[in-house]
Amino acid sequence: MIEGVKVPKRTSDESRHMEALLRNKIEKLKKKLDEVRQENSNLKTALEKERGRSEYYRRNRIEAGSD
Repeated sequence: MIEGVKVPKRTSDESRHMEALLRNKIEKLKKKLDEVRQENSNLKTALEKERGRSEYYRRNRIEAGSD
């Protein structure tokens, strides 16, 4: 029983198979996490560039209006 749930017994082959499946799933999730982190980093960089551009144009507009 695991956390109050009756779990059927598995043979050693079934257990190895389940372990392999879980290991593969974990590896896929790690790869996906790495991809998402990279995309997040790229988006943050793009955001900072856009903020810089908008600040540049805002300052130019203020300076142009004060002349």
